[in-house]
Amino acid sequence: MKKLYFLFGVHNHQPVGNFPHVFDRAYKLAYSPFIKLMQAHPGVKWTLHCSGILWDYFEEKRPEYLNIVRKLIGSGQVELLTGGYYEPILSILPDRDKLGQVNKLTEFIKEKFNFQPRGAWLAERIWEGSLAKILKQSNLEYTILDDHHFISNGLSKKDLNGYYITEEQGHALKIFSISETLRYSIPWRPVQDTIEYFKTMAAESDKLDNPTDNPCVVMIDDGEKFGLWPGTNRLVYTSRWLDKFLTAIEQNSDWLKTLTFSEFVKTFPARGRVYLAPASYFEMTQWSLPHKAQSELEDVLEELEHLPGGERIKKFIHGGIWQNFLVKYPDANNMHKKMLYVSNKIDNFKDTTHHTKALDSLYAGQCNCAYWHGVFGGLYLPHLRLAIYKKLIRAETLLNKEQKSDIELRNIDFDCDGKQEIILETNAQNLYIRPHSGGTIFEWDIKGCGVNLLGVITRYKETYHDKLAEIVELKKKKLASGISAALLGLYKSKGKKLIKYVHHDFYNRVSLIDHFFHKSTKLEDFYRCQYIEQGDFIQGEYDYDIIDERKENGAMSVRLAKKGHVLIEGTSFALEVRKTVTFSRKSEVVVNYEIINHSDLPIALWHGVEFNLVAGSKSVEKEEMLNKKTFEKIYRDENFKIKFDFSLPKNIWIFPVETVSLSDRGFERTCQGACVLFHENFKIQPHKSHFWDMSFGVC
Repeated sequence: MKKLYFLFGVHNHQPVGNFPHVFDRAYKLAYSPFIKLMQAHPGVKWTLHCSGILWDYFEEKRPEYLNIVRKLIGSGQVELLTGGYYEPILSILPDRDKLGQVNKLTEFIKEKFNFQPRGAWLAERIWEGSLAKILKQSNLEYTILDDHHFISNGLSKKDLNGYYITEEQGHALKIFSISETLRYSIPWRPVQDTIEYFKTMAAESDKLDNPTDNPCVVMIDDGEKFGLWPGTNRLVYTSRWLDKFLTAIEQNSDWLKTLTFSEFVKTFPARGRVYLAPASYFEMTQWSLPHKAQSELEDVLEELEHLPGGERIKKFIHGGIWQNFLVKYPDANNMHKKMLYVSNKIDNFKDTTHHTKALDSLYAGQCNCAYWHGVFGGLYLPHLRLAIYKKLIRAETLLNKEQKSDIELRNIDFDCDGKQEIILETNAQNLYIRPHSGGTIFEWDIKGCGVNLLGVITRYKETYHDKLAEIVELKKKKLASGISAALLGLYKSKGKKLIKYVHHDFYNRVSLIDHFFHKSTKLEDFYRCQYIEQGDFIQGEYDYDIIDERKENGAMSVRLAKKGHVLIEGTSFALEVRKTVTFSRKSEVVVNYEIINHSDLPIALWHGVEFNLVAGSKSVEKEEMLNKKTFEKIYRDENFKIKFDFSLPKNIWIFPVETVSLSDRGFERTCQGACVLFHENFKIQPHKSHFWDMSFGVC
């Protein structure tokens, strides 16, 4: 039988901001037993990638892990991969940060292990052609992608028993392909099934028109699937799946050989040249699609399963690219554009004292996990989003001394939608205003503690919400077939009757939103986002003027105004909302409201101003308050509180902004923050105004 080379490896990673107990649990259940078992099978060569986040954890908390890695490197059993230090999606970073992230991890590996990496792991295997040049400029020789990248480009699975070469502007890079078959079967299928698959691969190589003398098959995937994912610790270690698998490889070593990627490259030539479209693994291309398109693609794939020749068609089907997440989730786009904004700031102050620290904090804020959502929590995990903002705000804070004035204003297209946003900054806080979408505030950073107090996610409609009732049984069946449980989210729902917590917002959960309610509206209606909005102000475009009073009183103001309408009992009334946001060196922000009746009849209005605040450690409950001139929300963990003061008494509604999202352990209900509505009823005579003021700040 022809020899088959098996290139085996794992990629280990935990997100920036993940809980310490998760790191400890992952080490105990997956990272430690895996590497010890690999050490016990010295005849099996393999490849290891750990993100810099994990290397930092190992060095501080688990130095024995580094010692084992050093021994394995010394014996030639393991090869280390580099990549972005904090596991960013490289393709969405400025080129300077792409290079910086990769070089940082490469230097760490060289310093700690006296090892020069030759290959790079790409976060989520997300590829764009321009990365060939970046990786080559980082003195790297190869990377590893999914076979889906190649198959959707016209190659067949039989073509993928070696590596290919691509190039960008003459910068050549070698690319290996990961077997989807092995990714789905390891470690869930019986060991002998995988050995038989290897035999089939070796035999098929002999049948090719130009049989290769160096067929290889690649399986490198998340290390967490070897012990941390639900049910895998018992399977992999208690039932000895991994030990049996490694033993089987050794027992078949006369024809089944293991090599590191570098050894294979050094020994065998490339299969040819290839140019790949932007892609990731197939599931990622599904998740990045808008809700409706994702649902349609799922239906198409299901139809193909029952269609003769469906597999032949399926290989040409492709979903979206990763950047679609920035359209699908405006909250992710805000975070991404904040990252780019901070990166540009740092690049403008290269020679400052704290540049290196600011750069590292920026890099940490580029960790990919909180920027998207598939079947793991990702964007829906508040602690991950808060951690990203904390790192980005810290990077800004380190550059505070470079500010030229007490208050700085930037009027830029921050989110790249073709319209201008307004950013107000002091050494203590930042305020981001979006005039063209309700005249709202979408970011409020407190620099001292590194918190974006408005970092609350919108309740988006997800494809799996349509199937919440029947999806559990479907997933159980797929689990029985041996497909990756954690990959597909094949576990029962957490909690009872989660469907009653599934609500979808028709506007983004930002702040300083102007509502005009129908008289029948109840708190429960507002909570469910199933109420009658009588005005056209919540997402309407506000005109704005910037008033610079820094010389006079150390303040800057943004005067926002929109002429719109309210529809009351079938009659449309002309109404104007004016609100002036004043930002100063003081910790408080002042908002002056004027609501003008431009009609010829008196109007009875119910006006509310909505804020969405991060939850903090205290649970959020539905609550109603009457006739309040002040409101406070306490954040005990951060040792501060937010205080609102009003010139006129306000009624207050509070409710938790909760989402139901899919994770590796099933459906989860998560409190994203607190929605706080300050509202009052009043009447305005024709061509008259209603005035009131509010102030808010941290103390």
